[in-house]
Amino acid sequence: MAKLSANQQTTVLDALMKASSKHWQQINLTKPEALAAIDGLDTYQNDNTTPINLAIPQPARNNLTAGQKATLFTGVAIARYIRDGADLNVLSDFVNRAISLAT
Repeated sequence: MAKLSANQQTTVLDALMKASSKHWQQINLTKPEALAAIDGLDTYQNDNTTPINLAIPQPARNNLTAGQKATLFTGVAIARYIRDGADLNVLSDFVNRAISLAT
């Protein structure tokens, strides 16, 4: 899968900023810094697609769709790093915004 376009990265940033603002959480980055962070994570995921996919054992690797694998990957990251109720609220709002962007 190709990396996100500059427009898609900006859309992700806008969704994140709106979700954070709605829940009174400030992100202390400039727009270029935040876009660089999004690009860095996008590049990492793009460069590591095969190892990430290979980390999923069979039969799940063959039976899950790309979207299901992305959901599983995201779920693991959420379980590992989102411990705060306020962060969970931001995440929930962000996911809702991101879903609307993807459709």
